[in-house]
Amino acid sequence: MFGFLRRVIVGAGVVYAISLPFSFFIGAGMLAKPTRKHFSIDELRESLPDGASLDFLTDSREVQIQVGDREHWNGTVVGGGGRATVILLHPFGGNRCDVVAPAYALWQDGFDVILLDRRAHGRSDGDAQPLFGGEAAELGHVVDRIVQEGWTATRSIGLFGVSDAGTSCLMAAALDERITAVAALDPCVNARDLVAASISAWCRLPTPFVVPQSFLALLGAGVVSGVDQSEFDARSVLRRLHAPTQILFDSDRGAERRARAVQAAAGGAAGLDELPDEGDGIDRWAGLVDFFRVNL
Repeated sequence: MFGFLRRVIVGAGVVYAISLPFSFFIGAGMLAKPTRKHFSIDELRESLPDGASLDFLTDSREVQIQVGDREHWNGTVVGGGGRATVILLHPFGGNRCDVVAPAYALWQDGFDVILLDRRAHGRSDGDAQPLFGGEAAELGHVVDRIVQEGWTATRSIGLFGVSDAGTSCLMAAALDERITAVAALDPCVNARDLVAASISAWCRLPTPFVVPQSFLALLGAGVVSGVDQSEFDARSVLRRLHAPTQILFDSDRGAERRARAVQAAAGGAAGLDELPDEGDGIDRWAGLVDFFRVNL
């Protein structure tokens, strides 16, 4: 019995040791260069909530926004002349279809919405995404183009992002006074927290056991994407956040602790709310709509 137990422990130790160098390459190959989830108009239609009006699609048009010398973000603009504009960003590894439900809820309430494929995602250019600090800077170029082109109402502009994109949106709002209000679902103050949570869920190990792997994964991502490790931590930027802010968390994903850490980094002034269950349908986004209705 003890011999079998020792072999199990030794085997687990060997696997754990092997996982450390592999984590660096996983970070370089997957975090910095995510598997591209391609976008199609049919997918956009299929992502609409049950019972949604197809007017959402007929009121839409495709746009391309230059954010670098050779990089463009592609997206869908819905509306024009609404009460205000909300830009929505999907989580890592997805595309604009992942934020159709909140976009539809906002559009239905009279907002213009812009659903974007982030760099290296969907139809957007690029092989590597900059994450956090670099992406916040690119969002500044997005706002520049929206103001110049007048695609939508620009009296007030809001941002909403999911997971790591939520942190990018919070940082962009802290750096750009043109952002009137910002909301984020399941953000984190440090990219390592997000990576550790993802690895923990994947391998079913407690988060403290995967801290070394998450560190090495981010190191690999930084090397490939050319982003300094300091840009993976949002604390110094979030302290400058003064725009009205709402932080949402999905308790089913165990994101409350990370959301509270973001709230603390922003000085505690940001609102913190739990996102209702998916069974509530489009109504689960009612709090988000109310937030932007009050602050935009």
